[in-house]
Amino acid sequence: VPDEPPATTSTPAAPAPSVATGDMNAPPPSIGKVAETMDSGGYTYALVDSGASKVWVAAPQTPIKVGDTIRVESPMPMPGYTSNTLKRTFDMIYFAGAIMPSDGSMPPAAALADGSNSNIAEGRNVMTKQEVSGVAKVSGGVTVVELYSKKATLAGQKVKVRGKVVKASRGIMGKNWFHIQDGTGGAKDGDITITTSGDAQKDDVVTVSGVLVADKDFGMGYRYDLIIEDAEMTLEK
Repeated sequence: VPDEPPATTSTPAAPAPSVATGDMNAPPPSIGKVAETMDSGGYTYALVDSGASKVWVAAPQTPIKVGDTIRVESPMPMPGYTSNTLKRTFDMIYFAGAIMPSDGSMPPAAALADGSNSNIAEGRNVMTKQEVSGVAKVSGGVTVVELYSKKATLAGQKVKVRGKVVKASRGIMGKNWFHIQDGTGGAKDGDITITTSGDAQKDDVVTVSGVLVADKDFGMGYRYDLIIEDAEMTLEK
């Protein structure tokens, strides 16, 4: 999950620094030239000039530069969006699943330049497998790989799993998001995403309890084979 949400809007208590707002009533662009661009919070922001209008779009971080002709995939309007990392408010911005050169030469896998999400090309949000050891299976629970191998029977059920936090993203759609791993499984079944009101730090070992949801699609490229939503999370001492 990128550090900044694509689906959260807020109204700042004090005026935010100004930013070129683009054409408020313009339709979402499907193709255009980059008039301005910046990266922040895991996202690329681009002012796209379609020839008829200029519109701000944002997508998971992608290497583009001013003057590039790009294609915008599945844009969704977000009026009055405030970027906490940029400390700027956009009158209108479109969040997209991907920004790509118009010739299609850049695959969606380039969406996260830090390489933390090796499966985004498949539309799956799974962190790269990390070296995790010493995390024992919780009593009465399952391992991460068992969540996947027993998906058919566990989906929709309350599950308990222990793991190490390998990534933390806070305040996305009103929740905190964590990727945890326990050393079991491989590249596609060794990581599970958690949403919770609790908090933890990277490398903390936590026990998580919540309902396992299968094939969750939030749109804009964020699809999860498995996710534990609204979980109770306990920090191991």
